[in-house]
Amino acid sequence: MKTNRKSHIIICLAHCTKTLATAGVVAVMLMLFTLPQLKAQIAHPADEFTLVLEVEPVEGGTATGGGTYAAGTQLTLIAETAEGFVFDQWSDELGNLLSKDTHFLYTMPAEDVTLTAVFQCSPDWQEATGFQFNMQVIAHIVHEEGVSQNPYDVLGAFVGNECRGYASPKPEYDGLVFLTIGSNTQTGEKVELRIWNNEICEACDAFQNFTFVNQSIIGSLDNPYEVECFEEAVLTLNFQQGYSWFSLNIIQNNMEVNEVFAALDPCSNDRLIGQETFAVYHQNSWIGTLQQFDNEQMYRIRLCSSQSLPLIGARAPILPYELSAGYTWIGYLPQQCLPVNQALAGLDPAPEFNDRIIGHNDFAVYTGTNWVGSLQQMCPGKGYIIKLTNNHTLLYPGTDQKNISTGTQAKETLALPWPTTMMLMGTLNYNGLSRSNDSILAFMDGRLRGKVAAPASAGDLFFMNIAGDEGEDSEITFFLKSQVNQLFQLSSTPIRFAALSEAGDPENPVLFGTEGIVENETAHIRLASANPVTDRKITLEYNTTEGEQINLQLINSQGKTVSKQLHYSASSHAGLISMDVSGYAPGLYLLVAELNSKGKNKRKNFVIILPK
Repeated sequence: MKTNRKSHIIICLAHCTKTLATAGVVAVMLMLFTLPQLKAQIAHPADEFTLVLEVEPVEGGTATGGGTYAAGTQLTLIAETAEGFVFDQWSDELGNLLSKDTHFLYTMPAEDVTLTAVFQCSPDWQEATGFQFNMQVIAHIVHEEGVSQNPYDVLGAFVGNECRGYASPKPEYDGLVFLTIGSNTQTGEKVELRIWNNEICEACDAFQNFTFVNQSIIGSLDNPYEVECFEEAVLTLNFQQGYSWFSLNIIQNNMEVNEVFAALDPCSNDRLIGQETFAVYHQNSWIGTLQQFDNEQMYRIRLCSSQSLPLIGARAPILPYELSAGYTWIGYLPQQCLPVNQALAGLDPAPEFNDRIIGHNDFAVYTGTNWVGSLQQMCPGKGYIIKLTNNHTLLYPGTDQKNISTGTQAKETLALPWPTTMMLMGTLNYNGLSRSNDSILAFMDGRLRGKVAAPASAGDLFFMNIAGDEGEDSEITFFLKSQVNQLFQLSSTPIRFAALSEAGDPENPVLFGTEGIVENETAHIRLASANPVTDRKITLEYNTTEGEQINLQLINSQGKTVSKQLHYSASSHAGLISMDVSGYAPGLYLLVAELNSKGKNKRKNFVIILPK
């Protein structure tokens, strides 16, 4: 007769000390298990569970405290960082944050568990401290995908190789970086920025730099200073003998002309020409008003021989900039050649019929729908002149195009009504006139064609670009504008405009002197309004004694009196006299102010500019 029996497995636990005589007899502790019970007991003998500790990344550090523990056991888990890393957090198998402490008090649950000690790579920048002065920067770190929200990215400020401060993005404030920079000098130290990219564990030079100024602030909450790693690029400029047009689509740490062109081999009196400024090569250096390159400008260079100049730097960021109606010398920012219609697709609003883009030897015209002409494509290293009917914003296409925060303003670029210039180098004999804040003006056909700050001392050189049309041949008239808005006509050998011509050089500058109109300090009348006139009204300030008459006479450039005005003061009095000039054509006028006191006349003359 068969008997149903339950299958049992006899297990003697670790403390059994006697041999079992028969099945069902236990010397110290005997237990009977079914197969499912056996599996559970093998996995967790005596209700113990396994804690596995992992490290991410494996080179980031170590984690200790793993093992087998009973449920409810309290453990201290320890994370130790390796060089070049910082501890981030303890996380569970789902990536949930458990603790930010390197020494983590953990209670063992009633199950097997795996925890990860997460480390983050960090730069080895050692911040110098104890400085007397500081300045502040509110910034965004910008990567290709946008503004960094990674709290382990780092923005560092350096003077030379010394770290003067560093800070990381704050995700709770849209990634803003609040950086304090220290110095023992109130102003003057050059500060360079570096970025630590936590995603790839690498640092880069940001190429942004500025001068330390105590208690100054760069950036703001609504317009943070954008800092980014720029990818290195190579640009080769091929200059021909004579004139070449060029622009720069790379950025170097120092964009001064003498630094960028250090490897160039010019001859004495070779020229570098911008739209408003220029420089001449003299005694192994470029001198003049053009001192630093701007990526968004085009330049003309005249060299005695053909040369190639390879340049290495960071890719210039593609930012929008404003173009005014008229002619603008523009640089080309993309890193590759593009068809004209693609390169200028970012003009907003669309160009007008007959607007033009002009290269050195070719050009294109806008038909109302697209650009047509001999200029088929625009390329790195080349320079262009764009003629526009209206004001526009230009944003080139390309992978380097940057997202602009709402607080960032587009850069404004000067446009002139004329496409070309000539260059003047001169000196000025002041003849005792006040020099502070003076400027020198150049006029052709009654229109202002050039302006430059007057040199500080008699005999010092000044450099002026004078704008005009190709083929224009007009005599240029020069004036010194004083700090009190008076104009003094300057005398020199006659100078006529010719495109790209040169008047004067460092050894033989054009000498200018004052003539005709001499400031009379004893006269009791001064020009009180802006000159050129801004509101179609001329205002004079006067201070009279008893019984004086003030006669005003406005004379045009043909010598014809177009307006007269009489003012009488019966007693000592100070006041203002105004003359309405809204009905007169633009150009140069002579305003004669004559004071008649007791039969004696005192005259003061003013050259007045009525703009369009």
